[in-house]
Amino acid sequence: MRVLIADDDPIALLYAQSVAVALDHEVALAETGEAALALVDSFQPHVIVTDWLMPGLSGVDLCQQVRAGDATRETYIIVYTALSTPEDRLEALGAGADDVLIKPIAAEDFEARLHLAERVTCGASASDETVLRAALARSASNDADLVRALAETYQSREDRVKARAFMRRHLHVVEAVLGDSHERVKHLRGALSALGD
Repeated sequence: MRVLIADDDPIALLYAQSVAVALDHEVALAETGEAALALVDSFQPHVIVTDWLMPGLSGVDLCQQVRAGDATRETYIIVYTALSTPEDRLEALGAGADDVLIKPIAAEDFEARLHLAERVTCGASASDETVLRAALARSASNDADLVRALAETYQSREDRVKARAFMRRHLHVVEAVLGDSHERVKHLRGALSALGD
């Protein structure tokens, strides 16, 4: 699972990274909310773990911006904070957080929350990847067949916005199957853009 961690405290950032890496997750780090937001499109995290109180874009602001995007609306977000009142938790949840952890965070508690996030996000994602891999298997070696197979998969999904987000979110599967064939990936990105119009 891809986990994006945002915290302006380098020690807390390394602590969270060590827990996630020990669970075999792929991790990207950001020291600001702005840096985390910039990584969302390229890293395409399944889970975002963010400190609430950061200078500039706070963790709660990051939640709101992530929730505003079509492709990131389903991303699981964990906010952790020293703010511990029920009102604080409600504010974070109201901004789009799926879970709120109160500092200091025990490794076991953080691990449990990451396992929960994985069940919620990757349970669906694994079946989505199976659908996508089947579409790739149906395609021949040329771009037209590949795009047609992906278009059929796309059109078979009920919600076009979710389907487009699914295709964009799983582009890494296409890249893995196609290898270093950058031209085909460019064609695919263009086809996905055309399908979304």
